Amino acid sequence: MFPIDKKKTAMVILSKMGKDQEVKEEESSDESIEMYKAFAEDIMQAVSDKSIMDLASVLKSFHEMIEEQDEVEDAKQ
Repeated sequence: MFPIDKKKTAMVILSKMGKDQEVKEEESSDESIEMYKAFAEDIMQAVSDKSIMDLASVLKSFHEMIEEQDEVEDAKQ
């Protein structure tokens, strides 16, 4: 299973919070797509390996990322 790049995750969250002025909207969407690709690759690897534990771990990480993004959106409002 591929490790989740926490630095990219943090950059996406910070860019959506408006803290990092140098990150352009196009770049953040590209990083977001890359993050989803990483999750998809991890899911495909877990399925290929027929590993329920790996799949559960990926899904948990994905769920945590979505919760963090929701918290950021709620903080904006």
